[in-house]
Amino acid sequence: MRTAAIYCRVSDARQVENFSLGTQEKTCREYAERIGSEVVAVFVDGGESAKTADRTQFQRGITFCREKQVDDFIVYSLSRFARDSYDHAITAAALKRHGTILRSATEPIGENAAGRLMEDILASFAAFDNRAKSERTTAGMRAAVSAGRWAWQPPLGYAEGMAHDADRAPLVRRAFELAASGDYTGPELRARLGDLGLRGRHGNLVARQTLYAILRNPIYAGIVRSKKWGIETDGNFAPIVDRELFYRAQHALDGKATAGRFAERLRQNPDFPLRGFASCETHGKGLSGAWAKSKTGRPYGYYRCLAASGCVNTRKEKLEGDFEEALAGFSMPAPVLRLFREIALDAWRREHADAELRREARSKQVEAIRARKKRLDQKFVDDEISAETYREQLRRIESETDFGVAGLLEAEVDERTISADLAFAEGLLADLRRAWLGFDLEQKQRFARIVFPAGIVVAREGMRPPVPAAPFAGSCKTDGGPNGTRTRVAALKEPCPDL
Repeated sequence: MRTAAIYCRVSDARQVENFSLGTQEKTCREYAERIGSEVVAVFVDGGESAKTADRTQFQRGITFCREKQVDDFIVYSLSRFARDSYDHAITAAALKRHGTILRSATEPIGENAAGRLMEDILASFAAFDNRAKSERTTAGMRAAVSAGRWAWQPPLGYAEGMAHDADRAPLVRRAFELAASGDYTGPELRARLGDLGLRGRHGNLVARQTLYAILRNPIYAGIVRSKKWGIETDGNFAPIVDRELFYRAQHALDGKATAGRFAERLRQNPDFPLRGFASCETHGKGLSGAWAKSKTGRPYGYYRCLAASGCVNTRKEKLEGDFEEALAGFSMPAPVLRLFREIALDAWRREHADAELRREARSKQVEAIRARKKRLDQKFVDDEISAETYREQLRRIESETDFGVAGLLEAEVDERTISADLAFAEGLLADLRRAWLGFDLEQKQRFARIVFPAGIVVAREGMRPPVPAAPFAGSCKTDGGPNGTRTRVAALKEPCPDL
C-alpha cells in the first residue's frame, strides 16, 4: 500500500486559532484516502511564511520522506508548499529524486504533461501573489511612515496605536532626564532605572545596548525616521519627551560642552532663518532673533547683537527683505543658464559612461553568483550534499546575491530623470529669491551658505553688500542688485544682455 506524509501551514497565528490547520489536515486525509495512500505522518508549521523553504516542520517532512521512502507528500494547496517558484522546483525535484510525489489535495496536478504544466502555472501564480502582496505591504508602510505613522512594533514606552504605556512611559521620560543631567555613567544609569522599575517587555532589566538605543531614538521626541526610505517627519502621536530634552540628552551622550551642538540646535527657529548667519560688523558675533511686543501689543520680530548695548538692532522684515533683494540680484540670467545646462549635460554623459562600465561589472558578478547557486541546487538534487549543508551554503549565496543586486541597482543610471533634474536646478538658479521663499528652515540655512559662504554682515545702518560664491560671482547684477550696476557675464566673455 502507498504511504503518505501530510504537510499543513498557516502564516498567521490567528489562523491556528480559527481551525484553518484542522481544515487543511482533514481535506488532505480525505484526498489520501481517495488515492489509496496511508497517512503515516503529519507535519504542521503554525504561523510560518512560505517565502522561504527554511521552515522547521517543512524540513522535517522532507527529511522524513527521504529517509522512510514515502510515496506521496500531500499539501492542501501549492501555496502551502512554497511561494517562491524556484524553491518549489528545487524541493519538488529533491522529493522526486527519492521517489516521493508532490500532491495537492485541492488542485489538479499530476505526473502527466498536463498535470505538471498545471503545477508550474500554480507555483508561478503563488510566487506572483506573494511578490504582489509584499509590494503592496511595502508601499502601504512607506505611505504610512510619510504621513507620520509608526508602522512597526511600538518601542518600549509606547503601547498599541502609539499611545503612552502608563507604566513605562514615565520611566522612559525619566531615563532621558537622568541622561541629560550628565551625572551618570552608562552602568550607573541602567542600575538607577532598574531601581525605579524600568523593565523590558519580558520583565527583565533593560540591556545596556537597548537602553542606549532608546536614548538615541528620535521616535521618543515625536520624530518618525526611516533611513531605508529616506523619510523623516513629525509623528502623528504624542511624544514621550519634548525635543529640547531629547537634544540635551544627545549632547550629554556625545560628551560635548553645553555651548556646543545643543546650543546650535536651540538656535534653530523657523521664524528667524538668518539668526547666526547674519553677524554684527562691529563685534563679528552672530545676530540673535526674538519676538517682542509694541506698546499697542502688536508682535514684531527683530535681529540684534547681544555683545553690547546699543549695537545692531534691526527689524526682522527689514533685514530679511534686504537679504531677499540680494538673492534676486545674483540670480542667473538666461545665457548663463544655457551654459550651465551644457556643462551639466556633458558631465552627466561622462558619468553615464563610467556608470555603464560599473553596471556591466556588477552584472557579471551577479551572474556568477547565480551560476554558483544553480550548481549548489544540482548538488542537492543529486544528493551530493546534505540538507543542512545546502541550507547553510544557500544562505551565504543569497546574501551575496542581495549585495550584488543592490550594487547593480546603485550602478544604474536613469536617463529619464536628467531633464527633470536640470529643469529643477534651472528654476532655482533663475530666481534665487523665489527658491529661498519656498524652502523650509534647514533648506534655507544650507542654501544661504551655498550662495554666501561667508555669511552676511550687518551694520547699524543696514546690511552690507554680501560676497557670493564663485559660481554666482559672474552672474548679471541689475540696477536693483547688491552692487547697483550691470557687470559682464564672466563665464560667457560677452556683455551682459538686456533683460
